[in-house]
Amino acid sequence: VVTAGETIIMKSARVDIPVQEIQFKPTVTSPDVRITVSLSSLPAGTAAPVSASTGSVYKYIKIESNKPQVIGSAKIKFMVPNSWITGNNVEPAAVVLKRFSADWEDLPTSPVGSDGANYFYESETSGFSLFAIAGKRKTALPEVLQFVSMPVLIETNRGRQYSETIVIY
Repeated sequence: VVTAGETIIMKSARVDIPVQEIQFKPTVTSPDVRITVSLSSLPAGTAAPVSASTGSVYKYIKIESNKPQVIGSAKIKFMVPNSWITGNNVEPAAVVLKRFSADWEDLPTSPVGSDGANYFYESETSGFSLFAIAGKRKTALPEVLQFVSMPVLIETNRGRQYSETIVIY
């Protein structure tokens, strides 16, 4: 039985699912409330939550409840391995939990720490469905289009001259 207004914390012990914890306050008292968390994939015909040129998806997760009307809002705590962050050139602060309803919605996501192997985050959601943990790629440095090095004679206002090499990109 869950009691209305009481904070319920559900923890996951599965290491293959990045969701570590779900917290919620039931809107009404109800018996036998279950929440199921599972790995998922992008359903056919559904737009990707991020453009492949600007970001990457770490995992798709489906969160469901047998009594969604009881849940109200929830806080989802999750982790992302440092190896995925660096391997995908993602800025750790640019990781976001996205929720799919009719379209992908960025949820308020906050970094809460790191242990060297993983980054930890928490997000607020108004309901359960399909989620994507995604990250925006770091802005790449511009490519050098042309490299020119040439000596230049510089004259100062005191009549002195000196030679300098300038580099133009």
